[in-house]
Amino acid sequence: MALLKLKALQPIKALWREYMAFLLPSFSNLLTQHTNQPAIAAQNSRQDEESLPSEDATHESEKLLTFPNTDTETTRQSMKQKPRIKPYLVHGCIVSIYTIIFGFFVWKQRHYSKLNQIIHSPAEDALHYEATIFNAELRIDSPFVGPPSPEVDKAWSDLLYYKNVRVSGDDLRRINKTSIPVPGEEDSYWAALSMMHELHCVKRLRQFIYQEYYFATLTEEEKRLNTLHTDHCLEILRQGVICRGDIALVPMKWEADNVKPVADFSVPHKCANWDSIIEWSKPRWLDILKPNYLKHPTLGYSYPDGKNHGIGVAKDPDYVEPGPLSEHHQRRHKRDYPIIERFP
Repeated sequence: MALLKLKALQPIKALWREYMAFLLPSFSNLLTQHTNQPAIAAQNSRQDEESLPSEDATHESEKLLTFPNTDTETTRQSMKQKPRIKPYLVHGCIVSIYTIIFGFFVWKQRHYSKLNQIIHSPAEDALHYEATIFNAELRIDSPFVGPPSPEVDKAWSDLLYYKNVRVSGDDLRRINKTSIPVPGEEDSYWAALSMMHELHCVKRLRQFIYQEYYFATLTEEEKRLNTLHTDHCLEILRQGVICRGDIALVPMKWEADNVKPVADFSVPHKCANWDSIIEWSKPRWLDILKPNYLKHPTLGYSYPDGKNHGIGVAKDPDYVEPGPLSEHHQRRHKRDYPIIERFP
């Protein structure tokens, strides 16, 4: 966004530089002329006196003429009485007008940028948009897809490496939220960008496809909670797609060996620059998996050995206690149950 604002102001700034390059030399010359104006006026006065006829010649002329010639005298008086508009005042007015116009455009850009910023995020300045064509072939050569392997798992781990960042208390107050304080730091809180949570959900869906590899030893209750977590991720991604509203056009085409039309998904999309967001996240990165680092106020350290064993805690509002219950207890209530993998 910040980049778009700067690009919008570039033509105005260029025009201003060209105008000042023209104006400053002209203004300097005008000041020089104004400083030398008394000497020039004195010189012109002496030249006028020398060009005037002598007193005797004047009397002779009066005798020959039937009426006096007053045109010259009238012209001199009118020139003395007529006020002269100083050129540097004109240029000063022009400079003032251009300054007002330039200031108005700057204010307008900032005003509309604030209106367009519906929510607050400290990463707003790192958000730069660019046109990107998706790789939309049926078989995509990507390190993030394919059967389970250490290489694919590492690709996903690297993609989500900077998911945890520190933000200020003011950032949280501006969205009317609180968060876990960063241990040993002042006015520093643990947070994550929403895009990282959505990537985590994509990773979870991939793992759910290969349950026999990633979730081979789950109990029936853990399988139920794993499915619940996967449904959560599906709904988060659905809302995210609708939220962003990608309006890129998807054309259709015919293929020689297919009677049905085929969509061409390899089209330009308006995309945030991933590298810019990662560069913003790097200096704010927070390693919450450090041994004995993140500590619950009453329950102790979250990751005492520096590892996430994949068992977190989630509240299941729709859980019904198994086994026979009395009529008084035939109701749904909240309980804490483990889920297979929690963010982070």
